[in-house]
Amino acid sequence: MNLQDLSLSELFFGANVTKRQKVTKGFTAFVVLGAVSFGVIYLATHRELIVKKAVAQQTTERFQAVQTIALETATGYQVSRHYTGDVSARRVTELSFETQSKA
Repeated sequence: MNLQDLSLSELFFGANVTKRQKVTKGFTAFVVLGAVSFGVIYLATHRELIVKKAVAQQTTERFQAVQTIALETATGYQVSRHYTGDVSARRVTELSFETQSKA
């Protein structure tokens, strides 16, 4: 038997194709064709709506509202810094004063 003489069903299922295999193949083809047809019809009927949504989304992404503030001239700025740890003096000096005694 030559490969060119065999049909696609015979190549896939073997020489003995049962009725159930033929029905399964036909049903699968029907479902795939139906799904493709539904997708094409849906896209054809809803094309304008899909395009309008895409354009609206691009417009809002391109021109998004922002909050602005006026600039003011400043001579300096303050920065708060926080450190952890202990503070200790480098040098300790004992200093005392004489008090006036009342005589």
